[in-house]
Parts: sequence; structure tokens; C-alpha cells
Amino acid sequence: MTTIIPTVFDGKTFVPTTPVDLPVGTPVNVTLPVLDHGYPGPLTGNPNANLTHEEEQLWQETMRAIRSAPADPPTFEEYLREQRGFP
Repeated sequence: MTTIIPTVFDGKTFVPTTPVDLPVGTPVNVTLPVLDHGYPGPLTGNPNANLTHEEEQLWQETMRAIRSAPADPPTFEEYLREQRGFP
């Protein structure tokens, strides 16, 4: 069975806009539609955004850079180890 839960993307995570009856840590799958601009979701959080061609190109370049950046370490301790060159 599939349940649709309305969510809002806050720039880092998807936050449900209605109560969700799941235990913390429960894995779920999120399906995003791919729109005609080549990446999932609205351009800037506003599905009616009217960008110029240059703004659209800049947005797509920014999204590519974000997606290709290495993932952040999961903890602050791991971040410090990485910055100090420890394994």
C-alpha cells in the first residue's frame, strides 16, 4: 500500500507538512517528478517562477555543482578527523 504524505523541501531535508505515524529512523522512499527543466522539483520552491534563460542556466550549473560536491561527514568528529588528515 502507498500513502502520499505532503512534504516541503527545506534545502536539506524533506519535512512532512502533516503528522506521520512512523517510528523515528524508519526508511521511506521519496519519488520526485522530473520536470521539463531537467531536474526534479520546482526551480526555486516556487512552481510559477519565471526565470530568464541566463538565470535558468545559472540555476542548472549551481545544481550540478551541489550534486557533484562530496557528501558532508555524518558527524562533527568525522569532519574534524577528515580536516586533520586522520583516517
